[in-house]
Amino acid sequence: MSQHILVVDDDYAFAQAVREWLREAGYRVTVAQDGRTGLALAQSQLPDLVVLDVKMPDFDGWQTLQALREHQTTARIPVVLLTACDDPGSVHKCYELGGAWFYTKPIVHPDHLLLVIRRILGTMAVSADLPAAASPPQANPSPS
Repeated sequence: MSQHILVVDDDYAFAQAVREWLREAGYRVTVAQDGRTGLALAQSQLPDLVVLDVKMPDFDGWQTLQALREHQTTARIPVVLLTACDDPGSVHKCYELGGAWFYTKPIVHPDHLLLVIRRILGTMAVSADLPAAASPPQANPSPS
């Protein structure tokens, strides 16, 4: 069974484009056009990952992310914020609220977005042409 991604974005055309990119990559995709619907779908369907816009009317992405984190069933779902907000404060807020990644639009490269999603979901195949994930430095053993 393929992994399920919920896309929450009030821009219909953009949401459909992301949906197609993800479907072509083999994911099951559900789209919501506002934060309240996205939250309800996340709670009922428990997707493996949420792609979330910030600037939406009524119930924005910040409120949606915060609500996701406050519910036990959705608290651990990774959330990629995909937004036109590009200020450092928004990046900080994303991670402070528990977002997994912050991606700025309107220019979104499908291959890069898919790479981010695969890394977050732990499904990226190891390849010799991709750099290995950085690991923390190991302490040198002290001589005896």
